[in-house]
Amino acid sequence: MSAAAPSWIGVEQRHLAAYAAVARNRSFRAAAQELGYSQPAVSQLVRKLEELVGTALVVRRSGSGRVRLTPAGTLMLHHADRLLDGFAAARADLAVLAGRPSRIGVLGGLGARVLAPMLRRARADDVEVVEVDDDPALARAVARGEIDVAVGGLPHGADRLNVRRVGTDPYILAVPAASPLGRFDGRPPSELIERQPLIVCGDADEARRIDRELRVRGTAPRWSSKASSVPAALGAVRAGAGGAIVAAAAVEPWDAAIVRVPLDGLVSPRCICRYAHRDRRLPDEVCEVVAAGVQALERTSLVA
Repeated sequence: MSAAAPSWIGVEQRHLAAYAAVARNRSFRAAAQELGYSQPAVSQLVRKLEELVGTALVVRRSGSGRVRLTPAGTLMLHHADRLLDGFAAARADLAVLAGRPSRIGVLGGLGARVLAPMLRRARADDVEVVEVDDDPALARAVARGEIDVAVGGLPHGADRLNVRRVGTDPYILAVPAASPLGRFDGRPPSELIERQPLIVCGDADEARRIDRELRVRGTAPRWSSKASSVPAALGAVRAGAGGAIVAAAAVEPWDAAIVRVPLDGLVSPRCICRYAHRDRRLPDEVCEVVAAGVQALERTSLVA
């Protein structure tokens, strides 16, 4: 390597973290707030990274406070995220080795039928089972090493994860027990579904997919309100505030206040996956706890 060539050996985790925060926020000020650094410190770290890799990564705009990524900067963000995730995976593995309980994340919408068998199996082991409200948050927690393995929908950033499909979960329309929609044997006519005020809930990308599929198949949904999560939406349904399109597993079979209206042929089922960071080494007892949850899905016919 010539004397003028950039030396990557000096690239440190703090350089990558500062750059990734700037690239995500498109702002040095916002990145400094996120990291708890001063703005000059973040700027200095990014300049040092540019010096070490030998190219400009951001275009600084005076006055606006906003930055733009160069083509090299866009490419570098992809690699920075992967490298930072690798650090997080190593940190998490060492923490578990040192005695930190292993953490299993379960998508909240999968309901108690998955959580309960996992919790029963985890009692004898140093394993924690936590519920996470939406798929993007669950995938981010796995990528950052905050959760060791997850059971949920198809994750974002799957290129950095080992993902195994374990089943499907059909979508249903949850309505109050008194709703006339619950009187049909099978899927009701589209015109009746269109009259039902609907509550938007869950992952925004998934909600957009559901809306798109309904419209393509000739049903125009009437979205009337928005809930912060699937459990919040189901609480509103029980109170008679409208209906909600949710995955079938989110509504417990013994919940007499809600009727599950099938949407066969209108909305595609979601994939249920088990996933972990590619670089993680999971203890056997963690895999056994996850297997208990997957077996529970099999018994409720959610696994294909």
